[in-house]
Order: sequence, then C-alpha cells, then structure tokens
Amino acid sequence: MNLQDNLKKTFQKKLIQITTEKNIAQKELCKELNLAQSTISNWYQGNSVPKYDKLKPLSDYLGIPMSYWTDEPEEENYYIDPETREIAEKMRTDKNLKLLFSEAADATPEDLKATYLMLKALKDKEQNTGD
Repeated sequence: MNLQDNLKKTFQKKLIQITTEKNIAQKELCKELNLAQSTISNWYQGNSVPKYDKLKPLSDYLGIPMSYWTDEPEEENYYIDPETREIAEKMRTDKNLKLLFSEAADATPEDLKATYLMLKALKDKEQNTGD
C-alpha cells in the first residue's frame, strides 16, 4: 500500500470512528459543511481525503483538534474510554497542564475531569492574583 492509500484508509477509519462516537450521520455532515453527498461518501469509502479548506471546518464541527487526523494509531487508542480520551485531550492541549498528561493514562474519566477543573481553577487564580 502506498502512502496516499495509507492516508486515505487512516482518514476513513478516524472519520468513521469519530462520527460513530458522536452519532453524526453523513447527511448531517453534508448539510453542516455545505458539501455534496458524493464528497462525504468518498471520504467514508476511503476514496479521498479532504483538503485543508474542508478538513478545518470538519474538525471544528466535530469538536476535535486538527491533530486528531495525524496522530499515530497507537496514540489514538491510548485511552479506551472516549470520555477519558476527550478530557485527556483537553489536558494535553492546555499549555499549562501538559506536564500532567502522560501521568494520567489509567485515571477514570471522573478523576481526570476533576483534576483538570481543579488545576485549571488554580492556574486561573494564580494568573488573576499575580502570585
């Protein structure tokens, strides 16, 4: 399999995974992104991948970072639970909390969320008081 085919298959797998998790149908993507059904269908079938001008709105609509499409497969499955993965992604992308990200692999979604909110509140308090 060449690089282009691999890219198409990886994108297809990730698109199906995220839209299934979020219960979003192809028709909804067509409507929200103002794209033809054939365009979306080609993405789902692994026949093509979107260009940046389509990928950015797709990522924004799905509420995921652009890095979702390019992360290595083993990182994609780092967290089994989707809720934990979502909270961990918030922690990973928050520049003030990145150091904790790698230590949270076995935390529950509730623990991660509580930790995230607590640390964010402490950081916000620190920035507001000038300490």
